[in-house]
Amino acid sequence: MKEYVFVSLELGHLIRRKRKEKGLKQEELSVDHVISTGTISNIERGAYRVSREKLEFLCERLGIAPDVLSDHLLDSGDGPQSHKINPALQLMSVEYVLDMVDLEKAYNLLRQIRVSKNDPLHGVVLYLKGRYYEENRKWSNAELHYQKAIRHVEQFPELLDTNIQAAAYNGLSRIYHHQSKLEKALQCVQLGLNSFKSNGERKHVKYHLLISKVIFLEKLNRDNEAFLLLDEIWNEMPQIESAEARLNMYDLRAMLLNKMKLYEQAILVARQGLERARVDKVSDRAFDLWTTMGESYTKLGSHEEAELCYRSALRIRGKIRKKHILTSTYIKLGLLYFEKNELDNAQKYLEQAVELGKTYQDSHRLIEALSALGDCFQKRRQMEKAKKLYEEALNLSEEGGFDAQRQNILRKLALCCEQLDPECFRKYVTQYLRLSVKLEEGGGTSMRYIADPPTD
Repeated sequence: MKEYVFVSLELGHLIRRKRKEKGLKQEELSVDHVISTGTISNIERGAYRVSREKLEFLCERLGIAPDVLSDHLLDSGDGPQSHKINPALQLMSVEYVLDMVDLEKAYNLLRQIRVSKNDPLHGVVLYLKGRYYEENRKWSNAELHYQKAIRHVEQFPELLDTNIQAAAYNGLSRIYHHQSKLEKALQCVQLGLNSFKSNGERKHVKYHLLISKVIFLEKLNRDNEAFLLLDEIWNEMPQIESAEARLNMYDLRAMLLNKMKLYEQAILVARQGLERARVDKVSDRAFDLWTTMGESYTKLGSHEEAELCYRSALRIRGKIRKKHILTSTYIKLGLLYFEKNELDNAQKYLEQAVELGKTYQDSHRLIEALSALGDCFQKRRQMEKAKKLYEEALNLSEEGGFDAQRQNILRKLALCCEQLDPECFRKYVTQYLRLSVKLEEGGGTSMRYIADPPTD
């Protein structure tokens, strides 16, 4: 019987370094019927299950001593003399790799953990796969695995204290938020709160759910409920272990104060949050807070301070994990230059925002970026370019059901086409009027952007 082992990340890096030191290509180490270039590539990436025979053959060719090899190996549990590692501990390790190291390495490790579908721990596997797919923005796969995790917990009540079910509901709420299914997202949050066990594990999930609820309430135009709930959570801040959740609260409070036109108070809250973000070294939330404070200064007409805030955010763009949030800052900086009539700078940053929105398939921010860039070309009297951008934004708003934004884009298109294309002008005016009636009667949805919910 073949004996299999897990190659650690460190050993994989060591093998790759040794090969490069010797100036060898993977093809030169490959031997038919012994080891392929694909296997060598997987070994060098680490977190890989391979037969001991193939690994020892490769290490012998590279001059890696047996004692060095054994120091880095994790037994797979398949051999007759193997020791099976506790799967719960393995899953805990995978979650750390997922959050703190690398998504693909975490997924490779996860695939190698053998847990029966009839084992309660299979629910944790399903949840972690949901996390992996969500981080990769593969929404349908993430949704499927979160739903499977929820159903698995229902079959194994002993899993309830892990709060995996509550975390999976929170994951579903984030997916529906991305898809602008806000009522559905809010329902998932409530189901998550209902299933949360206060004496169980993952205590941070409760606060992530509550913060998500604030965000969804605001986007549903239920601002008073959002602010009251945020005030309730604020009083419990000393109990919140998650630095990201605490900083999310600072950002939300500053944003809501901006909406209430209390810009000086918003700046004060953002500065307090930024100090915490600096100490805790939470780059994503620091990025958000700099951007929010920049908006406060923009509303106050303090353009130089606003520009400094936006540029401070962009200085840490290389350290943020959720790259899609870059789009909003580029939009705001572009709009700031537009307001200052610095159209070259405005166009440059808005074009970057459009590119980012397309790269990360973020329809919310992409619509805003396309519309703002269209304004820039319209001000330059380049009407054909403006029309093309507005029409692209219009198509996205129709696909997403963002009626309030579609109304605004239709108005811009009508003005753009008044002299350029009379037939299009009449078409867009008609659509604008029909949509206006629908919105006045209480139909349609808004695409209001305030923040992203925290991830688990």
